[in-house]
Amino acid sequence: MKRRHAWILTVVLLVAGGFAAVLVWNERQLCRYTPPEEMFTEARWASYGAGSRGGLVMDLVRSKRLDGQTKQTVMTMLGPTDSTGSPLSLRYPVGGVPCSMTSASLDIEFDQSGRVVNYIVRPD
Repeated sequence: MKRRHAWILTVVLLVAGGFAAVLVWNERQLCRYTPPEEMFTEARWASYGAGSRGGLVMDLVRSKRLDGQTKQTVMTMLGPTDSTGSPLSLRYPVGGVPCSMTSASLDIEFDQSGRVVNYIVRPD
């Protein structure tokens, strides 16, 4: 009886290990087809299309360059946006983001005085 339990445990562990290996392989495959992270510059942002800025947005977010900026400064830095949301927010489509999702947007929120209080990259 103990031998049978050990055999069942071995099979379960092998299946679980195989499942984990497939998940890791899929993540690596996704990373191969999404844009690599690139250093953000205003010139690059302006020259890339709205659907191909995913590599830039991650550097922009990590650098915290948006912290405390005014809405006008953000719009000068990133350009106009098509989003018609709240007057206290802006949304920029960025395309694929490295190793995480196929399409995303940069959502920026402002306080009542017009300064950035929050920003996040969200899947579309």
